[in-house]
Amino acid sequence: MSNPVISYIAGGSNLGNRIENLRNGIVKTCELEGTTFKNVSSVYETKPFGPVEQPDFLNLVFEVETFLPPENLLEYLKEIELNCGRVSTVKWGARVLDLDILFFGDLIFESEKLTIPHKGILERDFFQIHLLELNNDKK
Repeated sequence: MSNPVISYIAGGSNLGNRIENLRNGIVKTCELEGTTFKNVSSVYETKPFGPVEQPDFLNLVFEVETFLPPENLLEYLKEIELNCGRVSTVKWGARVLDLDILFFGDLIFESEKLTIPHKGILERDFFQIHLLELNNDKK
């Protein structure tokens, strides 16, 4: 990409040291070439989404500026999750770290692996709360 894009990434953790897992996710994401940290929301504790019984999550949203295309960013986010100890077991199950692209500039995109804006934005109030917090002063 020739111009950087602002992307909002949701982070969630409900296993292990949840705060440390979220911190690692932000740090590792911002270490990606061509990616710069811009802002982070407060951390909120939320009930799990979906039918699987599991511990509560800590969630946040962080904002980055990146030159990476969205598919590459997603690929790197999935690598970061794995390197931080994520093991996929069941859909919507407990996880050490979950990183999801919520928005990528004004892009509207859908593929087999990626949907932008994230299809869960309207179903998960905590995404909206985080995004409002980050954008409250950008009027």
